[in-house]
Amino acid sequence: MGAAVDILSRRSSEPGRDALDPPMASALREALRNYMQEDIYLRRREVLADRKKRFYERGIQHVFEDYRTGALAVATPGGVFRNSYGQDVQAPNYIGDYNIFEPYERIAISVLSQNPPGIVFSPRNAQLSEDIEAAKAAEAYKGVFDANNDVKALQTEIARMFHLSGRTFIWTRLDPETQKETATVGGTIESRVSIIAKKLSDSPYFCIFDDPHLDIARYEYPDYADRLQGGATAPGENNYDRLARIGVAQSGGVSGGSPYGQNTRMLTTTLTRAHVWLSKKAFANEKFTKGADGSEGVRQQFDEMFPNGVHAVFLGEILVSAEDQAMESCITVGFPFKGEGMFRMAIMDPMVVIQDSFNDMMNVSREIFSVGWPSTWINVNDNDFDAIRQQVAIPYGFRQMKLSAGADIRQNIVREANPELPATFMPYTELLMSTLPQFIQSTPPSLWGQQMQDQKTASGYHLATAQALGQQGVPFAEIQRMMAAMYKQAAILASSNPAHDDQTPTIETDAGVHKQLGLAAIRNGMFGVKADDDDSSPETPAQKRGTLANLITLIGQSPMGASLFASPDNWAVFNRYLGLPDLEIPQAAAREKQMAEVEQLLLAPPVGPSPEEMAAALAQAAATGQQLDPASLMHSSIPIGPLDFHLWEFEWGREWLSSSDAREEQQKGNSAGLLNVLLHLMEHKAAAEQEALQNAAAQPQPTPPLATPHSKGLQKAAQHGAPQPQQPAQPPQPPTPAA
Repeated sequence: MGAAVDILSRRSSEPGRDALDPPMASALREALRNYMQEDIYLRRREVLADRKKRFYERGIQHVFEDYRTGALAVATPGGVFRNSYGQDVQAPNYIGDYNIFEPYERIAISVLSQNPPGIVFSPRNAQLSEDIEAAKAAEAYKGVFDANNDVKALQTEIARMFHLSGRTFIWTRLDPETQKETATVGGTIESRVSIIAKKLSDSPYFCIFDDPHLDIARYEYPDYADRLQGGATAPGENNYDRLARIGVAQSGGVSGGSPYGQNTRMLTTTLTRAHVWLSKKAFANEKFTKGADGSEGVRQQFDEMFPNGVHAVFLGEILVSAEDQAMESCITVGFPFKGEGMFRMAIMDPMVVIQDSFNDMMNVSREIFSVGWPSTWINVNDNDFDAIRQQVAIPYGFRQMKLSAGADIRQNIVREANPELPATFMPYTELLMSTLPQFIQSTPPSLWGQQMQDQKTASGYHLATAQALGQQGVPFAEIQRMMAAMYKQAAILASSNPAHDDQTPTIETDAGVHKQLGLAAIRNGMFGVKADDDDSSPETPAQKRGTLANLITLIGQSPMGASLFASPDNWAVFNRYLGLPDLEIPQAAAREKQMAEVEQLLLAPPVGPSPEEMAAALAQAAATGQQLDPASLMHSSIPIGPLDFHLWEFEWGREWLSSSDAREEQQKGNSAGLLNVLLHLMEHKAAAEQEALQNAAAQPQPTPPLATPHSKGLQKAAQHGAPQPQQPAQPPQPPTPAA
């Protein structure tokens, strides 16, 4: 990320002027206007498509677009509206919305967001130590980014934009308040790019729009507060895009004359903020190469000041910031499906037709039952009929009826038939509600816990789920790719962030030890980030739980199983996936305690013997005639406790000594700290062995069996040479290892 242009000295005498000199600001503004005029028709089509699906998500589904004007209208019961083809059509009297759109969207989003993406950091050149260190530092920084951001929410929003917008972007940036790296996710309505571009680098520009409140904008940009006005749009932007953004942010705002109309005051108390990136190739635009009066343009100034491209910020028409920044360094664009150009299908596009058909069927049935309840026709005079109408209807009520002599009651009362739906109604409705959307959206019942009528076995359910997850793996792989790019951009941004100079972040390594993060290594080397090829399917926690349970069953009785269960690190994994997060596991607690102690042990050398210990050791050496080894009297700087779980703490520490963290300490020359750790672990080992001996001594000794008639018979038979019953074979004992 390049340094922001220093504009204060240029406008110190003129507060509030544009962030660049007038000719440069004018060229930038006019170039943006030109770009905003491109693809106007297609731009309206992509905004319409995105906007309509966001209304459907909210359950506002009788929304009709006019492709000629780009307007949206909400139908009212019995009212006249203009449909997508510009025709005036009268709406039915029943136009309720029966939302199956959002539940199917929710099912798929939950699958795509339930597990974090697999991200792999690798050096660009595996033979260069600086590249190796850069990859390790960037991978370690990932934990810092995750701690500072709600990554789960970012992943969920990417999945949501895949379903509603199609084109989705991630903007990796610095939070202006916390000065920490963060990211923003948005879709088609919030962004603008050349629609014919096949990839981001093919577009000369990329824009992100939002609409802050006027008071917020004045607070964040105090130098321009007097010039900011509500309702202002960015250069080249008309109110169409702005109304679309504000409309979906309100309670389903569609158009000013609809029941869901926008709050017009909101339009005057907000203004458009545009973050605009122009690539260095865009400086070839005639607005930069030629002046307004035919003179030489300002391209040379832009090439010199913004060699990587310019990131400009407009509040309305006012240019408030400009910095050297390439759009590829902070913007990532992705799509749920393969395709051409920047206007591609969203996942929920096919569901619009299904939702419309389902609403029609449900409203037809509602109308049939509402207006088709049977009437009762009776043969009475007007006075009697008026009396009947004044009666209060109660279930199973008794009624007095006057019937002329010889009259048949069945000839005087006629009840119409009950309303009935056609026999094909329910099968067709079931098709619209379940079978068809499940096929189109790749969300079979096994994916969300519903019973499958054609599956009766667990293996059948597992196969159906695996196949569905395989199809969901296509958008999930794209989410992984986008988030991998986000992590790389954030790491590079952090390496140049002055806020990290005063306080170097610390991270917890795979072995659990906290250490300072060397962000300078990211600047000194080159590394790559990609999605893990082995993690391209959004595996569910239930599947991971099942895999873990099968693994435990498979190797639980083998020597490998014993080592698996002995590792304190693994118990934390068992606890997380076996569904007992509140269960207190002593092994896990011992692991955490030893992690903290190792962190402190690495910072100090071992401790020498006390005077009393030295005197006792000298006396013993003199009595035995042995030479005293002073090194044998050293002990760790953190004494072990009498109630420690010595064996578990020793086992975790032994694993740590074989980790990459221990090798890194050795490479740094921290021999004193490593010796301190080793002595501490050996103290735990000695205490564990002492506990084992004490426990063995405390075990009761077996007593000889009492003499019984049966045993006496066996002894007597042995004396006479009778064969004795064979004793069960004992397993061979392993040899005792040499000391």
